[in-house]
Amino acid sequence: MRTNPFKLSGRLFAASLAMLALFIALPTTQATAKNLKPIVLANPESLGTVISGEKGLIKIATQGPCTVCLAVVKDLDVDNCLLVYQAEVKTKNLKGKTFLEMWCHFPGKGDYFSRGMQKSLSGDSGWTMLETPFLLQSGQTPSQVTLSLAIAGAGEVWIRNPGLSTRPRR
Repeated sequence: MRTNPFKLSGRLFAASLAMLALFIALPTTQATAKNLKPIVLANPESLGTVISGEKGLIKIATQGPCTVCLAVVKDLDVDNCLLVYQAEVKTKNLKGKTFLEMWCHFPGKGDYFSRGMQKSLSGDSGWTMLETPFLLQSGQTPSQVTLSLAIAGAGEVWIRNPGLSTRPRR
């Protein structure tokens, strides 16, 4: 005769219910919370990332990895094409690498991304055109596209002339 390994004995079942009732009955009041350390945002440098800009140019100086959202584009009438996000980027003293990142949101299906890691920059570099593609099949129309710059390290990164375009599928 086979026994069900998941079947609980009467005593074990009663003990499990008692423990569950105890956890549900425990008070969750503010008195049980303990602040660990106050976080002060008075100085932007305390965040480790400073973003500044002028006339179509953005500079990001960061002490560690970060992702900067540059734009959210909605109501695109595109499908069955190659969606391409591109921008000119340069770096100074970047310990790590930087690349473009594009997230496409499809209602009822979720978010999907494309990262331009195959063409990334690090160290000191002059202005370089970076791009990342996203292949849209027939009937795939994103409700919104988020365009970001990912920085996987510390240093300075500049970005200018971002754009979103389509190309025919190959």
